[in-house]
Amino acid sequence: MGYTDIDNKKDFGETEYGDNTKTHKTTPEKIADMWHYDERQKHAKIVNGLTVKSFLSKYEYGEDLEIAIDDYDDAIKRAYYSHSDKEAQQIIDSAEARLKDAGLDQFEKYVEHQRDYKNTQIIY
Repeated sequence: MGYTDIDNKKDFGETEYGDNTKTHKTTPEKIADMWHYDERQKHAKIVNGLTVKSFLSKYEYGEDLEIAIDDYDDAIKRAYYSHSDKEAQQIIDSAEARLKDAGLDQFEKYVEHQRDYKNTQIIY
């Protein structure tokens, strides 16, 4: 009984919700126009392939290795700002050991296998 008196056109000025906005460009379309997206798309160089990090989610120890890679990035920064060359070398050696413990060597072989035997395009 509650749905017998529905007249969206009379009550709301549109047959379906959002009909009044469909004739106007949406915000993303306006942004694409301002940025000249279509023109840029014509001249874009499209490169198909996967980055090496794309394989981390499929690799057995990918989660541990990803943490070790992030730690290595931080270690490089810490080494750069360390007080001495000896301290910097210790920081880098420690980070490198964590990478090896996390399975970096096996991951390299896994990526090479994907590239060589499965013909996966890899972007380095």
